[in-house]
Amino acid sequence: MADQYYGRSCTPNLGGVLDTYSKDEVNKLLNQKLNKNQVYAAGLNALATNQETQDGVSTTRAVTPAGLQSKLSNSVSLDSSLFIASSKAVRTAYNLADAALPKSGGTVTGQILGSNSTTTPGYSFNTDPDTGILFAGPNSLSLVTGGSSRLTVSSLGVVSIPASLTVGGESIAGSTSTLTLGSKVLELNQAGSDPDGGGITLKGTTDKTFKWINDYTSWTSSENINLASNKVFKIGNVEVLSSTSLGNNILISSSNIPSGTITNDDLAGGISDTKLNTISSQNKVSLSSVNIFGSTDIGRNLLDADLFVVNGNGAGINGKSSVSRIAEYVYGKISGDVTIASNGSSQISTGSIVNADISSFAEIQVSKLGNGAARQVLQTSTSGSEVEWTGSIDLPGTLDVTGVATFNSAVVCLGKGYLALPSGTTGERPSTASAGMVRYNTSLGIFEGFTSSWGAITGAKGGGPDQVFYENDQTVTTNYTISTGKNAMTSGPITVNSGVIVTIPSGSSWVIV
Repeated sequence: MADQYYGRSCTPNLGGVLDTYSKDEVNKLLNQKLNKNQVYAAGLNALATNQETQDGVSTTRAVTPAGLQSKLSNSVSLDSSLFIASSKAVRTAYNLADAALPKSGGTVTGQILGSNSTTTPGYSFNTDPDTGILFAGPNSLSLVTGGSSRLTVSSLGVVSIPASLTVGGESIAGSTSTLTLGSKVLELNQAGSDPDGGGITLKGTTDKTFKWINDYTSWTSSENINLASNKVFKIGNVEVLSSTSLGNNILISSSNIPSGTITNDDLAGGISDTKLNTISSQNKVSLSSVNIFGSTDIGRNLLDADLFVVNGNGAGINGKSSVSRIAEYVYGKISGDVTIASNGSSQISTGSIVNADISSFAEIQVSKLGNGAARQVLQTSTSGSEVEWTGSIDLPGTLDVTGVATFNSAVVCLGKGYLALPSGTTGERPSTASAGMVRYNTSLGIFEGFTSSWGAITGAKGGGPDQVFYENDQTVTTNYTISTGKNAMTSGPITVNSGVIVTIPSGSSWVIV
């Protein structure tokens, strides 16, 4: 095939547009002579023939040497119908065409630079100008169809497909560690063939698979499935299993639990009564396994109608009994000086309790004492809350009374001992005093009594039975107030210590003799 060249028309019959000519055609054009009757040059209007000039048809198109010389040009870049290409221009066009790429194909050693638009990509087809290859950015390109980018390769080698990707082969092979899809659904087996064995396979030393098996009508996994701690298994959007429990609607029965698979170690917590049938076989429940002490307390006293479990080993009977039988059993076992009837009343044989039977720490409650029985020494008072003596009592030891002892008659102290009066400081006087009270004041060092107020109990002293002398201290060391409505007398001289005050109420007097 002859070489072909591109060039702008600068020779007869090229028409002023970009055409392609063979090498032989260019040589022919170079050697062609101008027709004497009709001349075309670089697309000029047809010049007049010699005859037309002679006949005077057109003087503007007359062919003259000067006219031709003025229209001759060596340029190959002019795009005008007013000039004629010279042989030099034709030769230059030949050289350019000879260096160009022939229409039949060839090798391009330099760059081919094209425009950049999705509607007119830089490299497209003359019959489909909006389909081709597009510059998509620095070091990136796109494949364009119908004026839209369909596939883009970035400078990092990332391939982006904005629409669907259809693979007709059996597999997609690649070494990437992650396959990222922008769609929400991964659709397998689009052709709709038999799905048996279809699914996902993770290659490794041993394959890890998640596949559909027709025989099981199920998805099957070759490996364990590990859910996050806060996730559960659901069926029909109903929870059936979590990490800690079965779903509330899960029915456990003998039909779905193989016999003997649940052991004692598998049971924990209480089993609802509604989940248990009556155990009628003997020796199936041991009393030692019944959790009695861990049960909830009934929160009340036992009643005769309450029941308890009896293991009747003696008669070979296991059953129940009412609490009332416990009393009957206990009462029947009591014998000796004390007997208890079936109704719970007890009786102690007369004279059976002796002094040795009573503990030295025993206390007899007031309610246990009768009232007015013969030879009775102690009895309850009228109010029923106190104890009173029914006759004289001789106490060889000490009578210790922690409360108030009330004597309704005279108290006679015999012997050569003493009668100790209550003692205490001035601040410890009874808060509610009544006339007739007597005590020893440790703060003042005196015996004092109460009539309408507290005062000293004094009397004359003397040798033997004499009561002649009234003695008093010579120094007042503590503040003192003479009782209201009273006078005081002191044998002087008297010294009142510094800072000590003796208060004499209005209408009272203090006489020092």
